[in-house]
Amino acid sequence: MLSHPASRRYAKALFDSAQEKKCLDEVYQDLQNLLSSYRSVDLLRDLFLEPEIVMIRKEEIMDSIFAKKIHPLTHRFLNLLNQKNRLPLWEEICEHFRKLYLEYKEILEVELISATTLSEMEIEKIKEMLGAKFRKDIQLQSQVDQSLLGGFKIKLTDTIYDLSLQGQLERFKNLVMEKSM
Repeated sequence: MLSHPASRRYAKALFDSAQEKKCLDEVYQDLQNLLSSYRSVDLLRDLFLEPEIVMIRKEEIMDSIFAKKIHPLTHRFLNLLNQKNRLPLWEEICEHFRKLYLEYKEILEVELISATTLSEMEIEKIKEMLGAKFRKDIQLQSQVDQSLLGGFKIKLTDTIYDLSLQGQLERFKNLVMEKSM
């Protein structure tokens, strides 16, 4: 996905301002909630993306919806994006902010995909091992994929650790194919 250079700058500016005003956690939560609503509510997405809705009208609508529900800094930031015609960058800005936040808080997002449902104790053990290895707090999401046959995969940003039976069989097949050629 292509990223507009301005989205990083806006995210960084909001991050720095939230840090300075000691409201980083509140602003982060606002952005996560607003992004979730943006993705699930067509009318909100239309408000952000529709160029035919004039800037002043957008501000009035956003004020009526968000003024008392989000941190004042987040509210002012939304109005700034509207004034600068940058609301279409909303998703990118939120994603960049999230990355800055997780890095600052030393949190590593991990996706755990297992062949069967793992117990809480197994998940905690995996989180502990990853936390010790990467020296970060682990934010883990787990899901089941029965096609793995057994074991699990761990996805960390751009890296996948494949400890599944399916992965082992695939590696064995490739090894056999290499040897036979």
